[in-house]
Amino acid sequence: MPSYELARPPQARTVAATNMNETSSRSHAVFTLLLTQRRLDTETGMAGEKVSRISLVDLAGSERANSTGATGQRLKEGALINKSLTTLGRVIAALAAASSASGKAAKAAAEKVPYRDSVLTWLLKDSLGGNSKTAMVAAISPADYDETLSTLRYADQAKKIQNKAVVNEDPNARLIRELKEELAVLRVRMTGGDAEATYNPHIPAEKQMVQYKNKQGEIKSISKAELQDQLEASEKLMASVTETWEDKLVRTQEVQKEREQALEALGITIEKNLVGVSTPKKLPHLVNLNEDPLMAECLLYQIKPGQTVVGNLASDRSADIRLSGSSILPEHCHFDCSADGVVTLHSRPNSTTMVNGLRISPTTPKELHSGFRIILGDFHVFRFNHPEEVRKARDAGTPGPELRSPLLNGFEDDRVGGTSSPVTRPQSPEDGTPIDWSYARREAVVARLNGKDVNLDKLKDDELNKLYSDILKVRHSRTGSSVVGSDRPESRMSFMDSVTEDDDDDDDASSDSPLGRPISGSTWSTGQTSLGDLTLTLGTPPELDDRFQVDSETVKAEKLKMEAKVEALETQVRMQKQRFEKRVKQLKAGEDGDAIFDLTPLTQEQEQLARRVISKWRRRRRVVMAEDALSQAVAIKEANVISRELNKGVAFQFVVVERDVPTSGSEAVSGLADIEDASDAALTAAIKPCIGVKVLDRRNKAIYVWSLPKLLQRLQQMRNLYKFIGTEYSQHFSWEDPFYESPPLPGGYSHVGSSLVSLAPLARNLPSTSSLQIFSPYTADPIGACRVIIKPLSIITPAMPGTPLGNGSHPSMSPFVEGAKLSIEITVDRVTGLTKSEFASLHLQISLSTFFGPSLEVEEILPSAQIDLRTTPASDLRLSRTISITLTAAIQQYLASGYAPIEFFGQVLPAHLDKIERWDEARDSTASSKVANAAPLRGDPLATDVTRRPETELVSEQRHDVMAAVEIRELGETGTYVPTQVVNLNSLDSGAFFLRQGLQRRFVLKLSHNSGRGWLWKRVSKVSLGNVRMLDAQGRIHAATSTGDVELRPSSKSHPVFGADGTAVLSFSAPWDSSVHDSPFLNRSTTAGHRALLRLKWEVEADGCEAPIVFSMDIAVTVQGRDARPPTKFMNLFSSARMSSTITNLFAIRLTPSLTKKPADIWRLNTAETFVRNEEVLGAWRPRGLSLIRDHDKLVIIGKKTADVEACRAVLAAFELTLPSPVEGVERDERLSRSIELWQKHFGVVEEISLDRSDGVSAMLDLSPSTSPSLQVFTPSDEKKLVGTSKIVPRSDTAARRGHLAMLRDPTSDKWKKYWFVLRRPYLYLYESSSETHEVTVINVSTVRVEQSPEIEQMLERKFSFAIFTHQNSYFFQAANLQSMIQWIKSIDPSLA
Repeated sequence: MPSYELARPPQARTVAATNMNETSSRSHAVFTLLLTQRRLDTETGMAGEKVSRISLVDLAGSERANSTGATGQRLKEGALINKSLTTLGRVIAALAAASSASGKAAKAAAEKVPYRDSVLTWLLKDSLGGNSKTAMVAAISPADYDETLSTLRYADQAKKIQNKAVVNEDPNARLIRELKEELAVLRVRMTGGDAEATYNPHIPAEKQMVQYKNKQGEIKSISKAELQDQLEASEKLMASVTETWEDKLVRTQEVQKEREQALEALGITIEKNLVGVSTPKKLPHLVNLNEDPLMAECLLYQIKPGQTVVGNLASDRSADIRLSGSSILPEHCHFDCSADGVVTLHSRPNSTTMVNGLRISPTTPKELHSGFRIILGDFHVFRFNHPEEVRKARDAGTPGPELRSPLLNGFEDDRVGGTSSPVTRPQSPEDGTPIDWSYARREAVVARLNGKDVNLDKLKDDELNKLYSDILKVRHSRTGSSVVGSDRPESRMSFMDSVTEDDDDDDDASSDSPLGRPISGSTWSTGQTSLGDLTLTLGTPPELDDRFQVDSETVKAEKLKMEAKVEALETQVRMQKQRFEKRVKQLKAGEDGDAIFDLTPLTQEQEQLARRVISKWRRRRRVVMAEDALSQAVAIKEANVISRELNKGVAFQFVVVERDVPTSGSEAVSGLADIEDASDAALTAAIKPCIGVKVLDRRNKAIYVWSLPKLLQRLQQMRNLYKFIGTEYSQHFSWEDPFYESPPLPGGYSHVGSSLVSLAPLARNLPSTSSLQIFSPYTADPIGACRVIIKPLSIITPAMPGTPLGNGSHPSMSPFVEGAKLSIEITVDRVTGLTKSEFASLHLQISLSTFFGPSLEVEEILPSAQIDLRTTPASDLRLSRTISITLTAAIQQYLASGYAPIEFFGQVLPAHLDKIERWDEARDSTASSKVANAAPLRGDPLATDVTRRPETELVSEQRHDVMAAVEIRELGETGTYVPTQVVNLNSLDSGAFFLRQGLQRRFVLKLSHNSGRGWLWKRVSKVSLGNVRMLDAQGRIHAATSTGDVELRPSSKSHPVFGADGTAVLSFSAPWDSSVHDSPFLNRSTTAGHRALLRLKWEVEADGCEAPIVFSMDIAVTVQGRDARPPTKFMNLFSSARMSSTITNLFAIRLTPSLTKKPADIWRLNTAETFVRNEEVLGAWRPRGLSLIRDHDKLVIIGKKTADVEACRAVLAAFELTLPSPVEGVERDERLSRSIELWQKHFGVVEEISLDRSDGVSAMLDLSPSTSPSLQVFTPSDEKKLVGTSKIVPRSDTAARRGHLAMLRDPTSDKWKKYWFVLRRPYLYLYESSSETHEVTVINVSTVRVEQSPEIEQMLERKFSFAIFTHQNSYFFQAANLQSMIQWIKSIDPSLA
């Protein structure tokens, strides 16, 4: 650099005279030199650069205004100098603090250096704290002690700054230099150097070992083969790095040209703006043929050199061409393409493979030529094209091989007089017919027929289809196909099996068949494109009618004979089954001789009686209804909570549904009910009586009845509504649907009551007048009364054309006979009790099916006129109808023992809804049951059990979450077992253990849950490993190779440990030898990118469970050599892989109660006490329980007895008028006494099965007349067992929130610990650190209750704390600040957002 350039900086400085110095510097000076060094590598031809920047800084000294005497502009200059020097001092102090600190403190200090506070520090940013080496020269003088001391302090502070400077070298040049050094070292190691001995060249390189010393001074051993691999890899990398861009571009263009040529040979054209597929120019290939011309020749399959296998699409075996269809075998056939271009087709055994209509044999391959038709399986038809063969034939100037289609064989001679045309190339038929799907189909037909006198060329396609269908039907009927009584087979060409039998040989023929072909038993169907789809009805050609005539009588006789054989076999099997069951029962009872049951067939009367007994027994559904009501109590409670919180005005409660719920017929359209679907199919199909749900809709003033499945379906919709209300998703929901019935009730009329009238007088031709109570179906309590008059008018029979009835005549004078036409009059009046305070309008109705039985073909509803209670009293409600019916045996039987309901409908008012709710609350009031010596509930003398049941006796469904941590330990150098490393590729990967061969191992399983003593487990009873598979890099799993599961024997007994924080831990440890699996996947090193999978199973015994709970999961391992280094965190620093020592999985445990074995244990299924979030809004409301069943029993008894009393009164009145007294010498008083005794006599079971909790012995009654000694007596001490199932919870990488929280782990010692929390719904995961590699525990937040209040903070003595309560545990957390606490609470419980 010239000298004048170096002289410019001093000229630019500003100096001035002060009291301290005549040439005082009034500014700082910064002189910067940029030095660039370029170097050309003669070996590689690449140039590298090294760049350096040198800054020379002359700082102006600090000044004191009193000492310098500066004023004006000089004073301002001094102030600016002092300000910049102060900023420089702060920068130096910050850099010194950062150099002395470590870890996060150093990083935080480096981020707070104030470079931007002045221009000087910004210019010197790289020189002070960057990639630099800095030297400071401080001028001191003994003349001024204070200034000298200040300067020394300044310099001492700068001395503490520590920078790690590196050379500013070009990255490519540095990489080349390092590669050259590595290549030189590897070459020296390969040659051995001066110190290495000479090895025998006959020894393999893998066994020649080389020792060297690394940079750390350690002696390492490595084989020459490995050195050679490293040397070749380094040389390849060196060549790639030193390659110029021009050379790379030329090589890329060459690769692109080769790729385009290869694709063009395959028929794929890739141009600049066009990508297309064409037929290959050289390779032989197959094109599809289809019935639809638009779909023909759309698929192309190439025949590669060598072997091309055709297989099934659903098979696991590898195949080059995959086809669908049940008749396509996993290995159907294969094509062999030789080097000279000859293609042969080889069929596999039992496969349907046809060429030119002829089925080829597996032992005789078929050489293919261009234009051949190939049929594979049922409906896959192809044409074979060979471009090279056609090109060679065209170049030679000779026609192709003279190949004749079987379509012309045997018929050409008749047409031409014994001579055939020699030229019929398959690709160009003689008559110009195109080779399409129809051509190949006709060819197959002719090949099957092999006829000599059938001219099929003159037949049209539809005629050919009809002929083909007739042939199949004839053969099917003669061979007795398995499809009995069907006109068509399961597949449209499956009849082809019955036509001919090739026996896998095209040349064999038999003269036994009428058509000159052997009988076939194979299967050949055409599927979607077969002849069976063509249902044209053209006549069969005349010359073929006689040949294929079928005797229909013969077919029917064979069919009847076959059915008789089948029936005989069924009878024989049924008898054998009965004998076997009889023998089993004898063995169970310890008997060997006498039969336990009499298997004599029942008579017709006995069978009818048995059917009546079974029908009546099926209606005894008290136990089933009790189970439904108690087990679904939590669902109806949750529905009421959501309804209250959303202010829907709807209440839900259980109700017993005695019969199909009627709907108002006042506004129904005639005939419409027959075609409308039931709004609640589950309720309609349920066996009555059953448990339903009554819905009290205050908004629409209506009452609905739902089935339990409908309630659960609506409850799910309610949950979605409750979850997303007030969010952006609310616009996608119809809020009214889950709570209200749509469409609304006809006319707004709800079913409010019914009366039951007996039909016994009508069955005896007697009139009856009954005063009946109207019972509410929702409260089982009377709400009114009415009068029902049933009067027979006349009966028309062949013997008596018109006999008047109903005048009190004796029943024997005019009996009911089958086929007679009966006319009756039904009148309902004198309605009382239904007031205008509860109903706005009323009407009643009857139906024909309830009066004459369900055997009626047409149902008819007869409603009364509607009355408005605001202007008309209820007594004006009246119904009078005359009905005529033709009597049948079923109707007569129904009238003899049936009851007919009179249904009442009303537009309910809120007062009636309040009355129903008050009744339910009174029947199941909790307040009265907890008062000592309280009287029984109103109308319920059986409710005497007021004691609190222990929680241990309650049996309901339980859910727990178990965290399973698997650890594999290997014997280390110190003699201890060290956990192996687990490599997780991503957050969804559970990881794989890194195992080394030849080391002893320990298998450790650690289970934990946070339900505390709410779920007591005992021990791990069984652990096994097996089902060893291999997972390759493409995600494919290879089949298992292990011999079976290997059970692990524990090294010591394990006992559960219950912590103070509510966690329970159960451990298992056992030695594990991988060689016992005898699997090559575990015995050899695992290929890179592969994993060996093992199925781990274990069983856990727990209190209250019938059987151990079975767990199952897959663990992955990678096996390497004994000297292999385990992966480290540094190796995975730049990848998404994570390191840990365990594989963890989360299991959801479900414990469900087993089937109730005795009625006295039904109360254990009660879920009414199960906690539901915000259930406090319900107050004293409770779901109906066993009292609902008792109310229903009471209603049934009262209703039927009342109807029977009224019917008996009518019958006795008629007898009193017609019969003389005394009868057979019996006085009137004696007859009355006998009648009373008969009424007081009990028949059948005296008492019902009790559903109450028994105190001593079970309340289950012995239904036999005498107590059986074999009847087992159950006591309350019988332990109720649960059935446990486990389900693995899939991993998820979607997190709603992450962050740190402090958690109270031990409430007894006030110990708080900070964890990293991740919310992945429905679980809250706890980790030791933010790396999320080791789960501590999980909390299920799906049903938690979150609370935060000043009282909680005062109790815990910590601000920003909140609590989470689950069914089994409680947790306390502390957030960093108020905002964080609010965000966590809203994330855990979205309903609080």
